[in-house]
Amino acid sequence: MASTERVATKFDTTSWKEEPVPLPEGATPDPTTKKVTVVTERTFTGRLIGTGVANYAMTYTDIKPGVTDPHQMTAVYSGEMKFNGTLDGGEAGEVVFKTEGKYEGVPVATWAVDEASATGGLAGLKGKGGYTANKGDRQMTVWLDVQKSG
Repeated sequence: MASTERVATKFDTTSWKEEPVPLPEGATPDPTTKKVTVVTERTFTGRLIGTGVANYAMTYTDIKPGVTDPHQMTAVYSGEMKFNGTLDGGEAGEVVFKTEGKYEGVPVATWAVDEASATGGLAGLKGKGGYTANKGDRQMTVWLDVQKSG
């Protein structure tokens, strides 16, 4: 019989690189929408300890005239984050989290473990979770509902 345990932890965003997605040749830009790719690095502390690198496709929507600060925009994003580290001080391993999120002043995302990607001490990991933060806080509150057989 399987059980679920909630793992609560945190991560800090240590870098954020955003690149615009080029428009197709001849396309007219929409001033209310901006598409970008994002690479971001994170440092995890708590029950998950390690580093993560996320690659997202992000679309800023409903951009108001004159607004250039992305923190004043709404965005949706999806992609993957590769985590390298430990769970509860166990053996190190790697796992990929498939992520979908939205930004409306704060990020709110859900993610699921890509079970086939889990290696080393994280092999066999199953679960889903997500993250969010308080406005202006770079540290994310993370949860992962881990499925355990037993």
